[in-house]
Amino acid sequence: VLVSLVIATTVSAAPKKYGRYAIALSQDHSYFQTAASPNYWALMPYYVSQFSNSACSVASMAMILNALGTEYKLPTTEEVHVTQKELLKKVDSLEWTDSTSENGGGLSVTALLPIVELALERYGLSSKYKAEMVLVTLKKGENALREALIEGEKRKGTYVLANFDQGVLTEDTFVGHFAPIGAYDEDQDRVLVMDPDRAYYEPYWVPFNLLVKSMLDIRGFIVIKPKVSF
Repeated sequence: VLVSLVIATTVSAAPKKYGRYAIALSQDHSYFQTAASPNYWALMPYYVSQFSNSACSVASMAMILNALGTEYKLPTTEEVHVTQKELLKKVDSLEWTDSTSENGGGLSVTALLPIVELALERYGLSSKYKAEMVLVTLKKGENALREALIEGEKRKGTYVLANFDQGVLTEDTFVGHFAPIGAYDEDQDRVLVMDPDRAYYEPYWVPFNLLVKSMLDIRGFIVIKPKVSF
C-alpha cells in the first residue's frame, strides 16, 4: 500500500519546470470533456517540438498552417504536412532562417508579422486569411486578445500566435518565446499554451491575466483569421 501511495504521488506531482502557475494538460484536461474547442483539435495532431533553441516561431507557424490545412489543401512539396524545414525553405527569408538557428536569438513579434503574411501567401492562404499584430501594453491589447480567443473557441480558423516571456508563465528561464494558444477556458479565464519547447513542456494552462503580463510593453500576439466569415 505504501508503494502504491508513493507512485501515485509521483505521477500526480507537477514537474518543477512548470512553476506555481502553469498546469500541465495531463494534470487537467477537464475543459475538453464539455467544450468543442475546434482550434485545439485542429492544432493538436500537428503539435511539434521546435528544431532548435530559437525556432519556436517556426514550429508555431508549422502547427497553425497545418491546422489551416484541415480546411484547405496546402501546396506542400516534400511532405504531406508542413514541416519546419519545408516552411523555412518556402518562405525563403534569410532573417528568419538565421534567427531561428541554434542560438540564433529569434525574432520580435513585429519582425515576425511580415514573415507570417508571406507564409500565408506561399501556402495559398492569403486570399482567405489575414494576419494582424497587436502589441500589449497596460492600456491596450488585452481586450483584443480576449476577443480573438473567444472567437477561436466558437469556430475553427482564428488562431492566436502569442509572443511572451516564458519565465513569467513557468517561473523557469526568462526568455522571449512564441507559441500558439490552443484553447481559452472562459469560465476559469485561462488559456492553453501549445508550447513548442517540448524538451521540457507539454501544453499547459495559465491564467489569462498572467499571459497578458508576460506580453507587456515589448511583446504581443499575431492573430490569424479569415478575411470574411464562412
